Formats: sequence, C-alpha cells, structure tokens
Amino acid sequence: MDIKCYKKGLKYVVWDFIENIDSNQDKRKIIKDLDRLQNEDLEKLLKVEVVKKLEDNLYELRPYDIRIFFIVFKDAYYLLHIIRKKRKKIPSKDLNIARKRKKEIII
Repeated sequence: MDIKCYKKGLKYVVWDFIENIDSNQDKRKIIKDLDRLQNEDLEKLLKVEVVKKLEDNLYELRPYDIRIFFIVFKDAYYLLHIIRKKRKKIPSKDLNIARKRKKEIII
C-alpha cells in the first residue's frame, strides 16, 4: 500500500521531522518500520505491536520512542503527525493535531 505524507505549506511534516533526527540508528529504525507498514499486513503489525490502534481509523507506528500517527484512506497510509514520546500518555495536543489532519484528508 502507498504511503503519503501530510503536507503543511511546502513542508512534509513527518519527513522533515525524520530528516532532523540526529541518531542514524533511530532513522534506520523508522525507515524499517515504514517499510514494514508499506509491505506487510496491518493486522499482523497490530499483533506484534509495531502499530497500535488509537481510535477509529487512527493508528500510531511505534519505532523506539517515536510515534507516527497515520490513517488508512483510499488504499494508502497517510502519515499525519510525528512526535518523540516523552511520557507514558500521548499528549492530547498531539492527538488533536492528528485528528484535525485526519478530517482534512477524509473530507
């Protein structure tokens, strides 16, 4: 399945975040997990906890302490938002950003 990235102005928010990560190990892990998302069954990734379902059609890809929020829409994965998770709970601000971008894509 294709992977598309939310664009804000001239920037692709997820790709720009990834490019600015200092650790090459983190970057490799993110790319590996994105590759798995693109090429493996979503249900399988949910079972092995590479992906977690947050709510109706809103998921998070979970490489290390990075969280990439995405949806499934029209046979593609849309990457909406990315954060470096610092606490156990996802900050509501970041979850709301993902929800808002989800609405923009689906409508």
